[in-house]
Amino acid sequence: MIGAVTVSPRTRRLGLYFANRIDGYFGAGEVVAFLRNLLRSLSGKVLVVWDGDSNHTHTRVW
Repeated sequence: MIGAVTVSPRTRRLGLYFANRIDGYFGAGEVVAFLRNLLRSLSGKVLVVWDGDSNHTHTRVW
């Protein structure tokens, strides 16, 4: 599963975005696709906070 929690600075509303896979693995390409889809749903600046998973440090993500 991959997910994002968002907070609107104007309305202080929380949002939850997520996706899951049957095989349970998201590679760097899927992480990039998730972020692109997320950014299409949001306006303004976005701060991303990663955990220590290795696919978050892949060059395709940065």
